[in-house]
Amino acid sequence: TVSNAGVFGELNNVQFAVWSEDKWQDDIKWINANAGTNGSWNLDIQMNQFNTYGKYEVHAYGNLKDGTRKFLGKTTFTVDKPTWDIEIENQNEEAGTFDVVIKNIDSKSGVSQIQMPVWSQANQSDIYWYTANKQSDGTYKATVSMSNHKYHTGKYTVHTYLTGGNGLRACKVYGTVDVKPVYAKVEVKDTNGKQTTYRATVSNAGVFGELNNVQFA
Repeated sequence: TVSNAGVFGELNNVQFAVWSEDKWQDDIKWINANAGTNGSWNLDIQMNQFNTYGKYEVHAYGNLKDGTRKFLGKTTFTVDKPTWDIEIENQNEEAGTFDVVIKNIDSKSGVSQIQMPVWSQANQSDIYWYTANKQSDGTYKATVSMSNHKYHTGKYTVHTYLTGGNGLRACKVYGTVDVKPVYAKVEVKDTNGKQTTYRATVSNAGVFGELNNVQFA
């Protein structure tokens, strides 16, 4: 809101220039204000027009009926970045899976969505985006499986992105999770105790993907 704008003369209209200080005017928006009472002009700034948390600049300019343009004043406001904690739970080395759990969320506009890009290769050739599901205790969880990452092993990099109810997205990096090689379990048993027939069994084979068949050499 800009008040007492009429002190500069009769105004045709008022415009606000709004931008975030993050990269300084790379996201500047010029927005026409609505005439209020007693010489005031106002507008509602919708944050889904922007991409950044932090401090914002607001400058007001009036266009007078005589054709001149006046700088009316300026102010700032701040949009607080959400905070949250990340924990790795339920790591299953036999299955090549682990859960990424988001908890202790503090977001003034709420949570619209939480996404998690995960990859193991330096060139991100096996990147996969997970969407976390809200749990009954208010946390969010996604299960990472090596089957979504070409069955690569090694260090998996985990990033988390929280989109607030205001449309802005914030990022927090967890770091890496060590995923060890997965092997199927192969066993052979004497079926009758007379060493005439042996049963060969492979279990947990599906961890490598959907199988058409299995052969034993």
